[in-house]
Amino acid sequence: MKNNEELRLHRTRKFYGVTTILLFLVLIYLLWALNAILIPVIIGFLAAYLCLPILKKLKGKGISKRASVVILFFGFIIAIIFIFHFISMAIPSEEESIKLKASLQFNLQDKYQTLMGLKQDETDGNFLYRITGNELDPIVYDISCYLKLNSNEREIWQQLVQNGNTFSRIEEGYQETNKKLVCDEDKDVDFITELNNGGLMQGSDSNSPILTSVFQFLSVWFIMPFVFIYALVDNGKTRKKLIHMIPNAYFELTLTTLHSVDKAIGTYLRCLVSNMLIVGALFAVLLRIIGFETSPAIFLGLMNGILNAIPLIGSVIGLIIILIYAIVVENPATFISFIDRESIILWAFIVYAIIQIVDNAILKPFLMGKAINLNPVIVIFAAVGGAIIGGFIGILLAIPLVLIVKVGFSTLRNELKRYFFIY
Repeated sequence: MKNNEELRLHRTRKFYGVTTILLFLVLIYLLWALNAILIPVIIGFLAAYLCLPILKKLKGKGISKRASVVILFFGFIIAIIFIFHFISMAIPSEEESIKLKASLQFNLQDKYQTLMGLKQDETDGNFLYRITGNELDPIVYDISCYLKLNSNEREIWQQLVQNGNTFSRIEEGYQETNKKLVCDEDKDVDFITELNNGGLMQGSDSNSPILTSVFQFLSVWFIMPFVFIYALVDNGKTRKKLIHMIPNAYFELTLTTLHSVDKAIGTYLRCLVSNMLIVGALFAVLLRIIGFETSPAIFLGLMNGILNAIPLIGSVIGLIIILIYAIVVENPATFISFIDRESIILWAFIVYAIIQIVDNAILKPFLMGKAINLNPVIVIFAAVGGAIIGGFIGILLAIPLVLIVKVGFSTLRNELKRYFFIY
């Protein structure tokens, strides 16, 4: 009888083991095939993971689990609505984007000529131009051609000029700049139109690509709230079922390893979010002080806070975005008298440098030091490798995966030593 029970238990474990492996392989295939939904799913799970301590506190105060989940769900939806609303408000309209392109094209040429000493009688340029001019001239020229308005945009631009909705300095400067540009006019097509004509969004009429893109966007991101609710309601039940399949001899070892990994990931994510919020708030406040408008300052602050989570690459991208916006600022909205249109780029760079010093000297050692405890070289290689392998999703998952491997391997090795499985 005992042998039959042992044999039955052995077959049960084998059945569930094979089933788990097959389900894992199917899951890997689905993640590869449905990579478009990975970001919403990851955000949903991360948001739920970060809300677990709040869920425990609400339950500790006598609120039922169902009511706690409902409260957190509505808070999550309100936060998502606010974020999307703020992003939609920050996205420029067609007229605003045309003015930004024209302003950026002229100001880029203007700042470049000033920096290189190419204005007025200094036709040969200064020492810096003689060293770097041959390499930088084609780059600046190509960027200017890329920013050149197409025929439809030029019509709108002329209407804006006639209605007095532009700065006279930009009007004259843009006209003079375009006289010197000889660009490929065959590229006189809007980027979105190119995408539609390329078959990425097929439709029967002119309105269908927009409707299709909106439907695709909603169908992809609609899954995020359901993932959030599932992760809160599940509360580790799936993990417990998987753990019960582990033989008793390895039960405590596995449980200890999973607990260490869970603690490390939780600490890392909460410290990372705190770091992103603080850095984003610092950028928003200081950029507003030096003359950026309120909405762009907040938007750029949030963007730099998020990009700051990506080692090295994110900081460089954030700096480029800030400097690009600083180029098009005509009248800095600041109470500091010595900050003007010419110097705001320098002050934007100073703000970036100050926040990077505060982040790397104070915030990261204080918040992230104990949470991540990884060699900086490994962190950089993980971020670059993640970008090469999985693009943006790879960057998001690279450091957590390295942390899981490090903590999991370290804990597993110590536990195996404790149970005398290895030396």
